[in-house]
Amino acid sequence: MPRKPMFENDPLVPKQISLQLSLKEQLKQAARKTGKSESDIVREALARELKKYSKN
Repeated sequence: MPRKPMFENDPLVPKQISLQLSLKEQLKQAARKTGKSESDIVREALARELKKYSKN
């Protein structure tokens, strides 16, 4: 059975859950806009962050 859409601003929805779903939706939108896969986007972002912190 499909999950019902969640209203993220509902005070009864735990933020740990709504944040994960919100980030996942943003990732899906970015993948559609850029034409890259979700894993490519995450991999590139992780590489940028690791590079930024490895210089210190």
